Amino acid sequence: MKKIFLLLFICILTYSAGYSQSCFTINSILVDACGNPEGENEMVRFTVGASPLQVSSLNVSWPSTNLNFLGICQNANTAQKVADLNATIQSCGYLLEPSNDILPQNSKVILVTSENFNTTFNSFANLTDTMYVIFQCAGNTQGHFRNYSATVTTPRILTMNFGAVCSQTVQYFPNQLVNQFGQLDTAAQDGSSVGFDSLGNPTYYNNGCQAPIISLTATLQSSATTVCSGNSVTLTASNLTGNYSGYFWSGGNGTLSTPNNLVTTYQTNATFTGTDTIQFSMLGQCNDTITSNIYLIVQNGQPASITGPSTVCTGDSITLTASSGTAYQWSNGATTQSITVLTPGTYTVTVTGTCEHLQQQQQ
Repeated sequence: MKKIFLLLFICILTYSAGYSQSCFTINSILVDACGNPEGENEMVRFTVGASPLQVSSLNVSWPSTNLNFLGICQNANTAQKVADLNATIQSCGYLLEPSNDILPQNSKVILVTSENFNTTFNSFANLTDTMYVIFQCAGNTQGHFRNYSATVTTPRILTMNFGAVCSQTVQYFPNQLVNQFGQLDTAAQDGSSVGFDSLGNPTYYNNGCQAPIISLTATLQSSATTVCSGNSVTLTASNLTGNYSGYFWSGGNGTLSTPNNLVTTYQTNATFTGTDTIQFSMLGQCNDTITSNIYLIVQNGQPASITGPSTVCTGDSITLTASSGTAYQWSNGATTQSITVLTPGTYTVTVTGTCEHLQQQQQ
């Protein structure tokens, strides 16, 4: 049986960390970056508070405790990296480096773990905001964070400070990192990330080979994965993120009761069978539309039927055929879609794998 495919974000709230929110807030960590060496492509996203921060005062204690923080470098190399990234952005976002060693108040910042960062591995294409980017000086090629391991149950701790009175510590558990399918598995772990709420509680997610930028996302759910044609399901959008001005449902071969609501009823078309695609779209601040799909399997909602002659003469045979399905159970024990009968009587068939019902035909 086919299933609906949903863009899911699995949330596991496990830890609160103390911090000085007036200074800055750590928003997320790209733990398992794409690219090799991975340790030069990892990233941390944070937001500056109500007062500007001096870049040169930043100090970081990495979860990989054998790695020292090498300071922030801003030079011709990093300027070229930023220019290369801006050339890849397909929306209205923009990256820039700090001016005069200052991160402005309320600015959104990405800390990259090396100025030798490879701009081709972790995409900024969907950036819809203005963000600052700063680079740790080159030298650390080993991973700064502990990737997924089912056996590592001790937390990994990241501490950042801009001076003694402006500090935040967050932590995550490597055994809770999810892969690109939302699973706790070693396969497809590139992109494994941790987001943090305003209290430092972690959320584990994976957007693949994408930088930890703020994008338009939503969790989509349906009240059923398979539905009979002519019946209805409830569709729900929740956990919307990013800067959006509106949202709407569209598509499908049926009708949507309230397309501009987060929760809507979808009435399937009585004559359609197959894969029905319904879209949920969010309107971004760049006047662009980001769309995610729900795939609904619509099965035949018509009653099952048997085709073939209604009478048989002594010594003759006739063929009876059940309407389409995936499995058949006839009253004479046959399990094929068609049977050949020699004697009059009542023959029934149960068709499964569709929305069809038990039918009978007398011969």
